[in-house]
Amino acid sequence: MMSMRRCPFHHRGLEGKSRKSRDTWSTGKFGIGVQNEAGQRLTEFCQENALVIANTLFQLHKRQLYIWTSPDGQHQNQIDDILCSQRWRSSIQSAKTRAGADCGSDHELLIAKFRLKLKKVGKTTRPLRFDLNQIPYDYTVEVTNRFKGLDLIDRVHEELWPEVRDLVMGRKAWCAAVLGVTKNWTQLSTRTFLRFQCKEIEENNRMAKTRDLFKKIINIKGIFHAKMGSIKDRNGMDLTEAGDIKNRWQEYTEELYKKDLHDKDNHDDVTTHLEPDILECEVKWALDSITMNKASGGDGIPVELFQILKDDAEKVLHSICQQIWKTQKWPQDWKRSVFIVIPKKGNAKECSNYHTIALISHASKVMLKILQARLQQYVNRELPDIQAGFRKGRGARDQIANIHWIIKKAREFHKNIYFCFIDYAKASDCMDHNKLWKILKDMGIPDHLICLLRNLYVGQEATVRTGHGTADWFHVGKGGHQGCILSTCLFNLYAEYIMRNAGLEEA
Repeated sequence: MMSMRRCPFHHRGLEGKSRKSRDTWSTGKFGIGVQNEAGQRLTEFCQENALVIANTLFQLHKRQLYIWTSPDGQHQNQIDDILCSQRWRSSIQSAKTRAGADCGSDHELLIAKFRLKLKKVGKTTRPLRFDLNQIPYDYTVEVTNRFKGLDLIDRVHEELWPEVRDLVMGRKAWCAAVLGVTKNWTQLSTRTFLRFQCKEIEENNRMAKTRDLFKKIINIKGIFHAKMGSIKDRNGMDLTEAGDIKNRWQEYTEELYKKDLHDKDNHDDVTTHLEPDILECEVKWALDSITMNKASGGDGIPVELFQILKDDAEKVLHSICQQIWKTQKWPQDWKRSVFIVIPKKGNAKECSNYHTIALISHASKVMLKILQARLQQYVNRELPDIQAGFRKGRGARDQIANIHWIIKKAREFHKNIYFCFIDYAKASDCMDHNKLWKILKDMGIPDHLICLLRNLYVGQEATVRTGHGTADWFHVGKGGHQGCILSTCLFNLYAEYIMRNAGLEEA
């Protein structure tokens, strides 16, 4: 049932005689009878909620106005009403009673006729997705020649990265013409599309590529996705307008990642004790290890465009990463994230029932990969063997096997056993940055790496991309981004510190 503020028409049966008034815009001048106390309350209610009484707006015969007739036939009253939002007043074409209609009541049937012109919903503009399966040779030659003309000596990254970004992307129209835009399913006939997919499934089955085989089958079969038709605001009211939904998502995510006012940043921006410089081989390894066919961040540059350029891209990215390593300052584009909301279980109208996945610049992943590799030795030293989450070569299946073995032994020796499962609500989103830097310091992480991480998180900006458009940029004050390479590593260290200080050993 729609709320009163959203539904344009309402029917109310109040035992108040209808009214004819020229003093208020909520009541027409063609009612009958004398207004009583209940009618006055109804008029005041309409004024407070921007409603009009539809069956007082039209000049009709008296038998088409009165609703109820007394048993002796001496009195006729207008005591049922149809209320309409003031916004839709011009849509009402008529409102009258149908005398003699069998409606199972001593009241006459009251009907209204209206015509609505619904708003045409425009198509949302989605970011371009280029066809990266076969990047043309002409594009590679063009961008390579541009890279060779770059001056990499004594260039700060604030100037160098925007220039590199413009050289790789150029004009979007030029990129779309050279690279080609990925065709949508609707641009191909259904029969042609299915025939092409079946050939790929047969080939994967013949080559025993079971992962690709089942992935293709799931893609054709499709999975359920909750529709984001409407959401609720903080007061529980439904929002249906595109602008209201977009603003609500910005309000929710901004509040989720808003920094507490009492937390003050009291850290130095740079440190003089630097770790060994970044090598070109590290950049090459990081660039090659980035997963392809992933959605790009705010700059719109997929990693495939850097990988196809090989040595030229590695040289440029090495220069940028080395400048960041020395100055401990990050380009603003690399500190920006685009949040994508993905529904979880529960009511799809509640913003809290959505995951927030961050899309970041693919170029920044090169630096983050290198930083993650430098941190790995300290992470392995601090995390215990029983921690299997987000660790290479370990997983939940190991913990399930351990639990199964413990239960089996407990049954064998007739021992009681108790398990405590803790689910952190919005755990990654609620990490306090200042506490995180203190934890890293206590765990012996070098000051240079902590400073790089801190300057990455300070001044971060984000936006939310929804089916109704992209919201405005806002500042991020806490939390680790799901989708960022370093978020799982930092969350493991944060959670380990909590468990060390929880007093479980004493208990």
